[in-house]
Amino acid sequence: MATRLDAHQGEKILRCDVDSSKPWLNFGFRFQAGYVLHVPLVQYSGRGHSWKIVLRVTPEGSQEPVYLTDRLDLPNILHPEYIGETSGTFLL
Repeated sequence: MATRLDAHQGEKILRCDVDSSKPWLNFGFRFQAGYVLHVPLVQYSGRGHSWKIVLRVTPEGSQEPVYLTDRLDLPNILHPEYIGETSGTFLL
């Protein structure tokens, strides 16, 4: 999985912003953290696009990261002036 996060020659760079959140205590008294992903949709044309999200989390005091994945299929009609947004959370 780690090699998929490395840059590869000839690939296009996705313009995006990722906002991460620091851990917080939820109503179930469990710590969780998360992210919000913002992507300008002008980068997409046509049908059949999807986002494959890979998140690498390395716990404190550990050398081994944990990988979390998600997939989101984009709608067939995208307005290029819009910004796509998705978010995710995970328990710590």
